[in-house]
Amino acid sequence: MGRVSSTGPEGQSEPQWQQPAFSPAPEPLPATAVPVERAPVPVPPPSILESMLKVLSGLAWPVMIGLALLGFGGWVANIVIAIIASSVLGAIVKELDRRRRARAQFAAGSRPPELR
Repeated sequence: MGRVSSTGPEGQSEPQWQQPAFSPAPEPLPATAVPVERAPVPVPPPSILESMLKVLSGLAWPVMIGLALLGFGGWVANIVIAIIASSVLGAIVKELDRRRRARAQFAAGSRPPELR
């Protein structure tokens, strides 16, 4: 790394930058040190609960807009309910999906780095 010297020419105290010495790049790794990719882990299909929540998350908007068109509730209230319902159900589905994938990786013996 470069460094800053505190004394300049003629005894001045102004900091001066000094270029670090050049060093060649490190030698490449030998051909035997090739990284090995992990085999993909088979992930089981989603559970019935996960599938059902995914469908309900997708139905929140059409149902609330349909109710607003039919006169049940106000537009603003239905939109707010649709936003909250689809956000909460979507977050639950993502968490269930993450847990299902982590469980499959754990069972296969190739735990991801964050679980080590």
